[in-house]
This record gives sequence, structure tokens and C-alpha cells, in this order.
Amino acid sequence: MGFFTRWTGPNASRVLCIDTPQKLREDLWAALQTSEPIEFRDPFGMLRPLLDAILESCNSHTWKIANQVREVEKVSLEVSVPM
Repeated sequence: MGFFTRWTGPNASRVLCIDTPQKLREDLWAALQTSEPIEFRDPFGMLRPLLDAILESCNSHTWKIANQVREVEKVSLEVSVPM
């Protein structure tokens, strides 16, 4: 994933997101519609909703993998412990 920001004047900022998963795009769009108003005069104004969406995506993927690893650990414990 790549993220590029451009601040072009007193009331304009743009964010270009490349190779982002569909879920992240949906989360970012939802955050932009429901979050507090963005101050476009601030060159970093768009970064808050963008970083929130990225963190949510990373958190979701981390827990998905952690849960799968935990299931494998449970099975290996059952196999290695003699009854």
C-alpha cells in the first residue's frame, strides 16, 4: 500500500491511496462521512481519518492471524499431551 498527500492551497488537500484493500477504502469513506469535520486549511487534516482506517485494518488482520495461530496451538497441545 502507498499513501501520498498533497496540500495545494488554503482550502484543498488530497490523498492518493494505492493498492489498498476494499475494506480499508470502505472504512476510510465511512470515517470521512461520519467523523468530525476536517479542517482543509490544515495540511495534515486528512491524515487523522486515513491513519484511523489504516490502524483498524492492521488491527483486524493482526487478530485474524493471531486467532488462527491460537487454533493451531490448541490442536498441537491436544496431540502432544498424552492422556
